[in-house]
Amino acid sequence: MWYYAENGQRKGPIEEAQLRDLANQGVIDGRTLVWTQGMANWAALAETTLGASLGLPPPLGPAPRPMQTPQPGAPLPPLAASGPYSSGAQEPLPVADKERVIYVLLAILLPFGVNNFYAGHTSRAIIQLILAVPGGVVTCGIASIAVWIWSIVEAITVRHDAKGRLMR
Repeated sequence: MWYYAENGQRKGPIEEAQLRDLANQGVIDGRTLVWTQGMANWAALAETTLGASLGLPPPLGPAPRPMQTPQPGAPLPPLAASGPYSSGAQEPLPVADKERVIYVLLAILLPFGVNNFYAGHTSRAIIQLILAVPGGVVTCGIASIAVWIWSIVEAITVRHDAKGRLMR
C-alpha cells in the first residue's frame, strides 16, 4: 500500500497499480512525495524504485523536505506544510466517522466487545465476546469481570479506530 502527498495533504492508502495509473495520467509526477512500508522517509516518486520503473526523471528544483519515519502500527505522520507562506504547522490526522463517546459508553455498558466491533477492531472484539460469554459461564462470571475491566481500560486509552483515524 502506498501513500502520496497532494496539495499538502496525505492521500491513501492505495495499491501500487493505482499509483502507477495516477502517474501515467499526470495526476502525480516525479516530485510527488510518496511513502510505503519499508521506506525510512517520504521521498519524491522519481527517487523510488517505483518511479524508476515508470521511467520518471529525477525531480527538478530543491529536494523535498524529509518526512518523519512512521513507527510500525502507528498512524502515518501528517504532511507538514511547506513553502514561503506556510506557518510550518502540520495538517491534523484524519478524523474517523466514529464518535468516541459512543465507544466509551459501549465499553462500559456492553463489556463484551461491542465497543471494538463499533471501532472496527474485529479480532479483539471476537476475543472479548468469547471470553465474556462462554468464558463467563465456565468461570462463574470471573472471565466476564476481567473482560469488563479490559473494556474500561480500552475506554480510557483507545483514541483511534481500526484504520488509525482519530475518533471524534
